[in-house]
Amino acid sequence: MASDIIARGMAAQALKNGASKVDANGIGQIKPENTTFLRISTANLFDGNYIEGYTLAGAGSILELQENADYHALTVLYVKPSTAYSVIVEETAAEEGLWWLKIATSTETDIADVMHHKYVPDGAFRQSYITAYTRTVHFTTGENDHILFVQAARSAQPLLQIAEGTQSDFTVSGYDTIYPGEGVSIYSKEEVNALIAAALSQ
Repeated sequence: MASDIIARGMAAQALKNGASKVDANGIGQIKPENTTFLRISTANLFDGNYIEGYTLAGAGSILELQENADYHALTVLYVKPSTAYSVIVEETAAEEGLWWLKIATSTETDIADVMHHKYVPDGAFRQSYITAYTRTVHFTTGENDHILFVQAARSAQPLLQIAEGTQSDFTVSGYDTIYPGEGVSIYSKEEVNALIAAALSQ
């Protein structure tokens, strides 16, 4: 698991800098800038793990993140400002007569700050595609955008590819894991837990 992998040479500082943030379950969060020693093995920025229990409610450019147990196909990830991205979605059957694809960006800098409560994405791009199947969406993030929300469906979880740049076709057929670069030594989960405790005690 990517969450268990910490490069030996960077672990202590990464944990010290990142462990100050905790999620709703009290689990320490490591900031993305402290995980540059990890590599994604494909061009897909989405790792295949959909978030369940959240929806981008609304239509058009009026969208709001809400908790809703009936939805099972949201992803939230960090993006670069002023950068072109593509979202490619596998076709699924309409659910309740709609396709539910919705995309929004946010100027917030920490995903934990926008989850677990109602939140209106305030980024440069906000749009829904619900009346007809849409395979590909190209957009450019705003100069202050840092977070991307993609609701791919309602309950179905289609193959989803999020790629930097302009791309119209899938270059993946599944999801690959994030893993450390070649030659990077790693800690075990037990060693990581010990490092977290040591970093928090300083």
